[in-house]
Amino acid sequence: MAILSQPLHAEHGISVAALLARARQRLAATETPRLDSELLLAHVLQTPRTHLYAHPGRILTAQQLAAYDQLLRRRAKLEPVAYLTGYQGVPVTAAGRYRCHPGAAAGNRIAGRTGTGTFTG
Repeated sequence: MAILSQPLHAEHGISVAALLARARQRLAATETPRLDSELLLAHVLQTPRTHLYAHPGRILTAQQLAAYDQLLRRRAKLEPVAYLTGYQGVPVTAAGRYRCHPGAAAGNRIAGRTGTGTFTG
C-alpha cells in the first residue's frame, strides 16, 4: 500500500480507527503490532488506550500525526515501546530501582510480588 511508505503526517483528517489500522500494518514485523500501535497513540494523545476505542472517529492534529509517525518509525526499527514512551509498566525511580510498596520500610530490597500486583520489601 502506498500510504505505508509515506509518513502518516502527510495525510490530514485521519481518524483514530483508520490510523490504528494503518499503524498495525506498518508494525507487522514487531511481536505485538496492535498493542504497540495502541500504546504509542495513547501516549501521543495522553489518554488511556480505552479512549482510542471509545472515540474511534477522533481526528488527530497535524502535530499529533507527526509525533505518532516519528514513534512508529522508531518502533518499526524494533526500539522498545518502553523507551519510546518512557513507561516500563513497573514504577522505577531515577536511580533505576523499583519503588517499594508504600507500607514497606525505606531501603528494603524487593522480596517479590504479592497477589495484588504490588512489591513488598
